[in-house]
Amino acid sequence: MYIDAELVLKSYKPLELEEGMLFVNKIARTDAVELFILEELPDDKEKFVVTHGYPIELYIIQHKLLNNTETPIILATPEQIGWWDYEELDELTEISLEEINNVISQFTGLLEIYIDDETDAPLLIENKVVLKYLTDEEEEWEDLEENEE
Repeated sequence: MYIDAELVLKSYKPLELEEGMLFVNKIARTDAVELFILEELPDDKEKFVVTHGYPIELYIIQHKLLNNTETPIILATPEQIGWWDYEELDELTEISLEEINNVISQFTGLLEIYIDDETDAPLLIENKVVLKYLTDEEEEWEDLEENEE
């Protein structure tokens, strides 16, 4: 079963910049944000960090009400984010930067994560969670009703 969750970006200060790190690129005049992967080390690392900030890690969280306080619960750590479910395909695909940027720009960070019905914990396949775009429950009900007719 899928449940609603949120993709959050957490900045951290590494000892050194490394290829493969994720960074935020803010698009001028729109306040839009997209992520990019550091593909080669910059000549001037300090200038790069001033321009783009420190690298970020991705987490999947859900807000729970605990003791009358809304508390974020981590459902997936950066190492566990790995599978994407395109429902029209018969198999899962590896998550790409395109899906992540779509979640950020089109769904304001909201997505769905697959939860094991028995444990109420995210299902891990090869130590990675399964994610998909946020779906509109009304659309799903309409599809079900059409199929029943």
